[in-house]
Amino acid sequence: MVSGGPFGLEELLSNAGYLPSVLVLIIVPITWCFPTALMVSELSAAIPVDGGYYVWVMRALGPFWGFQEAWLSLASSIFDMALYPTVFVLYASKLFPALKNPAIGMLTGAIVIAVCAIVHSRGLSLISGCRPSARPS
Repeated sequence: MVSGGPFGLEELLSNAGYLPSVLVLIIVPITWCFPTALMVSELSAAIPVDGGYYVWVMRALGPFWGFQEAWLSLASSIFDMALYPTVFVLYASKLFPALKNPAIGMLTGAIVIAVCAIVHSRGLSLISGCRPSARPS
């Protein structure tokens, strides 16, 4: 949840110009993304347990706030993940103008979601080519 990627960069360049755009692209990662990445790497090394933010918040502030963090992360992920098929169709419509038709665009977005769900349900070994290792007993 550190960065949403380059979506909107085209408008930034055309609206603000090159120098302000470059400054924003340098300043934002240094002031926002880098400290967040350092925090996550430090906490991951200090508390090497699966669970991420939930575990960190629960250990620091207790089960109530850990529960709140879990729900807020879930809500954030739902809205964040809903953007990707939309962005895909928006960018693909530049190459394939037929996708500007709302019905075709929605169908394409649904296909993207279905393909991602299938890949996800098969596991990351499908993508990486690695087989999950057996855990020691």
